[in-house]
Amino acid sequence: MKLRKALDKARDAREKLDVEPAMSPEERIDVVEVMEHADEGGGAVNNSQPENIDFAIKHDAQDEVGRAGNNSQSTQQKTENKTQLIQQKTENKTQPIQQKTENKTQLIQQKTQNKTQPIQQNNPQPGGQKHETWKKPVYSSSQTFRINPSVVAANRGVCISPAADEIQRYKILRTRIQQRSEGSTLNTIMITSARKKEGKTVNAINMAFTFARAMNQTVLLVDCDFTGQDVHKYLGIDSQFSLIDYFMEEVPLNELIIWPGIDKLTIISGNRTVLDGSEILSSHAMAELVREMKTRYDDRYVLFDAPPVLDHAEAISMAPMMDGIIMVVEAGVTPEQDVKKAVSMLPKEKFLGFVLNKQE
Repeated sequence: MKLRKALDKARDAREKLDVEPAMSPEERIDVVEVMEHADEGGGAVNNSQPENIDFAIKHDAQDEVGRAGNNSQSTQQKTENKTQLIQQKTENKTQPIQQKTENKTQLIQQKTQNKTQPIQQNNPQPGGQKHETWKKPVYSSSQTFRINPSVVAANRGVCISPAADEIQRYKILRTRIQQRSEGSTLNTIMITSARKKEGKTVNAINMAFTFARAMNQTVLLVDCDFTGQDVHKYLGIDSQFSLIDYFMEEVPLNELIIWPGIDKLTIISGNRTVLDGSEILSSHAMAELVREMKTRYDDRYVLFDAPPVLDHAEAISMAPMMDGIIMVVEAGVTPEQDVKKAVSMLPKEKFLGFVLNKQE
């Protein structure tokens, strides 16, 4: 009887499916439950089950699959949400670390720049506006011969004393030469005269003393009167080597340079002489030597004590190599025609002027 009732109810349900709209999921579940309750009755089950029950079971199975899919999607969504949350937390933790690292790096770079700037200011690149504090040279490779003050005074080397009356005249001469040197490379100067015994060597020595007193510069006095080297004698220095040894014996230049014990002053002068030095002083080797002396130090003046213009050819040979020429004239003694003739034999563009010597 129970089986019969169940079949009747199933038939009624089928009829409803044929005439009514599709059932809701809740109604289909009721049909399945009825069918399951009917099986629990323990009676024989008819193998020819209604198609509507099969449909309901399949449909419900699809719903279960859909639910499973939804559950799977929900699980995946939760997993993605968790992953995004972890990534967000990781980024939030990483950003402060990166920021701190960048801040530390910038701080280190700033400190490095602050330490570097003073060094760059004290040691600027060439052409910069600021200059390193000038330091006077140390003559470690030069020969040292102390001058004899009494000998210097006897030979009228007056500018060795800062209190000398004549020193102001030489300072004026120095200033005028320095003004001519501004904006140019004028630093090699030849001191000569028209004739002998007009005081060119004494004036060359006093000019060297005065230039050495100036700030931020040095001076090299070179004795080029090869027939009679007098510079070292006027200073009371016993020197055996002269510039002649550089050309004839290939003695290194640093072995010829003498430091007389006066700051920023060096000389080249010695006992050796030759009868005619025009070939040496007009040679290509001499031109190269003058160029090397000129360019080695940009803060150095090089003064050349040259022979008289009218007595020897050396001064005429040397003149084109010089930046400037000064002629010493003995007041009241040197004939005017000699002065004019000597000046005419020298390059006009290099002539700086006269020094009137022994003037009362």
